[in-house]
Amino acid sequence: QSYVNLTETGKLALKSFTKDMSGAYMCTLSYTTFRNNVLEEKEKFKAYKFIV
Repeated sequence: QSYVNLTETGKLALKSFTKDMSGAYMCTLSYTTFRNNVLEEKEKFKAYKFIV
């Protein structure tokens, strides 16, 4: 069973979450940026920590 849903707008939704699943979590996002018509490509990462 999946307890996580990522919406089209980028929202992270937890579902069917129970008390015993509470604690610290981390979500990692990776994305690629392009500049000057793909001449300069960079992959970036961001990490978000949260407690439920």
